[in-house]
Amino acid sequence: MKYKLENKVLLIDFDSTFIQLETIDELANTTLDSDPNKSEKLNLINSLTNRAMSGEISFSKALDQRLQILKINKKDIDFVVRVLSNKISNSFKRNKNFIKSFSDKIWIISGGFTQIINPIVEQYGISTQRVIANTFLISNGKVTGVDPQNIMSQDKGKIKAINKLNIVGTSFMVGDGYTDYEVFLDKAVNHFIYYAENISRKEVITKTKNIANTFEEVLILASKLD
Repeated sequence: MKYKLENKVLLIDFDSTFIQLETIDELANTTLDSDPNKSEKLNLINSLTNRAMSGEISFSKALDQRLQILKINKKDIDFVVRVLSNKISNSFKRNKNFIKSFSDKIWIISGGFTQIINPIVEQYGISTQRVIANTFLISNGKVTGVDPQNIMSQDKGKIKAINKLNIVGTSFMVGDGYTDYEVFLDKAVNHFIYYAENISRKEVITKTKNIANTFEEVLILASKLD
């Protein structure tokens, strides 16, 4: 099928959209592997993730609290990159060649971390210059936090970052979280497409008429909407 994507720009979330999982949850599984309180801490992290994605608490607050629970090092990051490289969303994998050919019209915008996202999306032809995400601060091989100067560490970071891009053309935010929907609410993009291949968050999905269960459906919607 030929998609009508002239002058269309896709801004794609990473966690539970480009990949099937939440990066922070996978980092938790890795770093807490031998922790006697692993189950309790995993439940707390998962709760914080869901509350942030549903808009109950701010993204920055949830990020700070989750990182305080985890003790991440460089080896953990490298391991999670290998794990998540095998957890790309199925329909993205099917369309790998198309994504490579369309990569100059794609931005990855995520509350996740460049050290994890970059090596994964590069396999799909998406350059690091087109990834907007948080950056870990690392000292002596250990994560000490995230770069506070990075706009993505702030509340409404996605909105602020997208506004600075000065996008030309019809723009689409594709994602599963409230922060993705918020981008549309604040008029930083023309359209929001809820991405439901991996998860259905009712607090977000009920707010939009544009729902895609696969990457192909994203492309169909983008072809139809101006």
